[in-house]
Amino acid sequence: MGRGQAERGQGDAAGGDHAALCRQNLELEPRRSCLLGPDGSFEGVSKGGDAVGIGKWYVTRKGKLCNEADWHQAVDGVVKTVSNESCWQFVTAPDGSVWERYLGGDGSWYRHKPEKQVSGNSQRRLFRKISKRLGL
Repeated sequence: MGRGQAERGQGDAAGGDHAALCRQNLELEPRRSCLLGPDGSFEGVSKGGDAVGIGKWYVTRKGKLCNEADWHQAVDGVVKTVSNESCWQFVTAPDGSVWERYLGGDGSWYRHKPEKQVSGNSQRRLFRKISKRLGL
């Protein structure tokens, strides 16, 4: 697997979609993008470009794609950190389409959008800039 990629399974096995991790809402704000490194590292940038998430991602034995991250953001000049754990489930329908759901939400299934996946780390420069500004 390359940087920014994860394994994709069939049926109840987990798929890999770093874009799915990026769509989940957090106390700080929704994610803009994130990177799933081949070593299990997770880096995220908020949509507002003022917060970063640092942590790890993994696939459970039951096939869920999860991440655990600390999100850092300056609030009134003070860096605030919020810890968060998120998991998704992926399934492949008989027609070959991939469906996903966020396991902390309402449980609704929605069609996976592979066009939102990108290879590499398109937000690395912004991640470093925000991290530096926050003193991380």
